[in-house]
Amino acid sequence: GRLLGSCLYDTFPDGSRIRARDTYEAIAYEVWHSNVSATTVRLAQFIEGFMACVLYLILSGGLLTKAFPGLDNAVGLGVHTWTMISIAPLVFCIFLKDYKLVAKTSLWCAVASAIVNVLILGYCFVNAPYWQFSAVTPYGKSYETLPVAIGLIIVSYAGHMIFAPMEGAMADRSKYNKALNWAFGVGGVSKALFAWICFITFAENTDEVISNNLEIEWLKISTNLALSLKSILSYPLVFLAGVELLENWAFAKNADELLEPSLTPEGSLKLGAVAIRLFYVIIGLLMALF
Repeated sequence: GRLLGSCLYDTFPDGSRIRARDTYEAIAYEVWHSNVSATTVRLAQFIEGFMACVLYLILSGGLLTKAFPGLDNAVGLGVHTWTMISIAPLVFCIFLKDYKLVAKTSLWCAVASAIVNVLILGYCFVNAPYWQFSAVTPYGKSYETLPVAIGLIIVSYAGHMIFAPMEGAMADRSKYNKALNWAFGVGGVSKALFAWICFITFAENTDEVISNNLEIEWLKISTNLALSLKSILSYPLVFLAGVELLENWAFAKNADELLEPSLTPEGSLKLGAVAIRLFYVIIGLLMALF
């Protein structure tokens, strides 16, 4: 993240810097001097962001189904219906202009994550007398699971798509590296501790969806609701990053344009930008459903 952030700047011999690029496509163009390289980077970013949006919808629908399993049999509220319900509060994303509101949703996403951690870790500590420390084995004895673990860790920290716009939206960009250090440092330690405590609690019975291991029904429902809320609140960030790629391609004149091409001179969204965002939401919902 720090390296990608530094690539957005040109550094002068006296040590001063100027932000000369605004996107990863501009970095690719600066390195290769080819529109093909910029387009390739843009396409890879778009696929990553779009599939993340689809994943959040699938997760939210599945978690809500598990939170209210009785409604499926009673009134037919299955995973498809819950997925459509999940997209309803996200319609406002179509009208997002910048990352200020996204920052607020991300803050509440962190609150939802904290609630999940408190609920699950609380259950684990209540069952501390039954912790199975012997269940933890070194990877040398279970090498076949190491590639999967590495893949999960990489995906867990794959935030590079939003680094450039996040750095650009900061009020004080000089704190960008410090923010990354704290975010990844605290995130890494807390995730490692969370995983370790959960595993010694449930051992080999640890489910892929950790809330499924909770035997207290109200606790399982509360955790699934908090996880669903976390998925919904995570959507706006990757959504805005994804649609900005499309809008830059549709409206910007070149790869290193620093303006916001989706906005009119008055600061309102262009009709074409609204159409792109609506199309993005609908196609993402259809992929999540089918």
